[in-house]
This record gives sequence, structure tokens and C-alpha cells, in this order.
Amino acid sequence: MPFNIPTINIAPYLADPNSAAAAQVVADVREACVTTGFFSLVGHGVPQELQQSMLRGCKKLFALPLETKRVLRPPGPLLNRGYELIGTQVLQPGARPDLKEGYFIGQHVPYTDERAKRHPLLVGENIFPAELPDADLRLPAEAYYLAVRRLGCTVLTILAKGLPYGEDVFAEFMDNDPLCNLRLLHYPPQTNVTEGDNNNGNDNGNPPQLGAGAHTDFGAITLLYQDTAGGLEVLDQATGTWVGVPPDPAAYVVNVGDMLSMWTQNTYKSNMHRVINRSQTDRYSLPFFFDGNLDARLAPLDGSSAAVPADSSGHNAVLTAEQHILARVGASFGLAAYAGPGPAVVAAAATPAAA
Repeated sequence: MPFNIPTINIAPYLADPNSAAAAQVVADVREACVTTGFFSLVGHGVPQELQQSMLRGCKKLFALPLETKRVLRPPGPLLNRGYELIGTQVLQPGARPDLKEGYFIGQHVPYTDERAKRHPLLVGENIFPAELPDADLRLPAEAYYLAVRRLGCTVLTILAKGLPYGEDVFAEFMDNDPLCNLRLLHYPPQTNVTEGDNNNGNDNGNPPQLGAGAHTDFGAITLLYQDTAGGLEVLDQATGTWVGVPPDPAAYVVNVGDMLSMWTQNTYKSNMHRVINRSQTDRYSLPFFFDGNLDARLAPLDGSSAAVPADSSGHNAVLTAEQHILARVGASFGLAAYAGPGPAVVAAAATPAAA
């Protein structure tokens, strides 16, 4: 069967979730998730002007001087807010650092709030550069964040309806202030990419350096909005080849993340993907990561324990969403204190000074 990333229009579902047309949307989304793990989503209801406003703000942010951007970091241990210097992350083991710079935005939670005190590494305050007017970045970012979070909840409900566990199976995961991260990314043009790298090195035998190395996403689902430069590639597991995803200004590229794959024991596929900016221009993208309730347990939804790895005592160790996210973030950003197994991550998270 040819590798295919389908385009799915969810407008019929939004109009009437109980209609026959909505049932077809559920079936189409399920088929995409059990095969490639990716689909292109249209008819989503997020205003295109809001999307374009976010892209304009993204470009203005990254156009700021480096000395301005690099101080836009949280004052404490918070990991997922503010500026990410180019080359900070290594998503693909064995590759050189990723050729992208980033900026993290989430739900603004005051540091004095109990939620921030409980989760000091992942919950806290946003940072916006004083050099940009609120209308250029902060206001569109806040509106966009809420709009895509609502869309993410809709997509998760559709995904739940494609499973045999009831349409409310993800309700608690979506409630109680779910962790979501809006990440602004800038990929400069790559002039030294060869087709021969294929994850193993380029034609000179050097490790590859990609815009974003081959990886699966950490959370439940990702909703990606991107400009027209292109560069996203998804792995066809059957052939081992990379398939480009053409950009569509009307669409979100949605993919299954690791947490959803863990819950469904890989019924829903979390697929490898990467970014290579082969265009002759800068690439800007807005991935929205839905990581959910941090206390959610990542045990199989069918109640089985066979797929849960054992801890050092021989018992099945079920990670929470927070433990899983911290371990994956720590590994890709080189933060040894958070890159170990779950229990070690919890200990580290309880000690903010360790960050």
C-alpha cells in the first residue's frame, strides 16, 4: 500500500459530532493514525488571519538581535519558556546539533501559583520581548494558544471515538490545565545537505546536521502550522525512505506522539519525522504540543501490564506524563538530571536547584 498522508476535513464533525459525516471523519482519522500516524487537517475553524499573525510575530521575534533574544530566559528552573539558541537541541542521537532556533510559549501561570510550585520545570510564566509591541507577538500568541488548544481537545475526542474505550477516555487528560507548548521555530536555509545523509552521515562520512533530527514527538499529539518553505519529512517504515509533506496554508499537520502510542500499545503510530530546509529561504513553523495533564499515568488503556517496563525492583513502572516529558526533554537538550528513568526524574523535579 503506498505511503499516504491524507487530508481530512473535520468541518462536518464540528457542525454535528453525531452525524454520519462526523462518523466518517472519525474513521478517516483512525485510519491515518493506525497507518502513518500523520494527517493533514483542514476545516478546523482556526482563523487564517490569526495563523498568519502568529507567523508574522514569529519572524519579528527571530529578527531581533541575538543579544536581545538570548536573555529572554526564565529566572528559575523552568525549561519550556523563552528563547532557545540555535544548536541547543539534538533530537537525533549521533547527529550534530539541530539547525534551528526556537521560542517556547505556554499557559501563563504565576510562579506564586500552586501549579507552578508543584511542577516548577514545566509550569510558569511566559516571557515576551519588550522590544516588540504586544500587538506584534503577545496578543496574537495568547489568542492562538487558546484556539489551538481547543482544536487539540477536539482532535483528542475524535481519536478517542476511534478506540474501544469510550469517547471520554481522554477527558481527564484534557482537563485540569493540560500542559501545552506552542513552539516558534526558525530554520535557516541548509546549503550542505546531500541526499546521501539518510541519518548515517553525509557523503564525506560526517554525522548529519539537520534542521530537526529524526525523532518522534514526546507528547500525545502535535498540531503543526508552517509557512510555505517546506522541509518536513516523514519516514515510510515499509521502505525506509523519507517522504516530504507539502505545506498547505489551510492545513494543520497533525501527528500522533509517544504518549498516545503508549496508551494504545502502538495501535496509534508515533512515527519518525525530521526537518531539512532545502529551500533557499528561511523556514518558520509553529508546532503546538499537547502534553496534557501532567499527573496522567501512561499505562495501556486496555488495562494490561505486559507492555509496561519493569523498574529495578521488578515491578511494572508506569510513568506519569510529567516523568515522561522531563526524561525526553532532558535527553534531547543534554540535561542529564532529567534524562534518566522516571523515578530519577521525579527526584530531580522536586529539587529546582538541580536545573
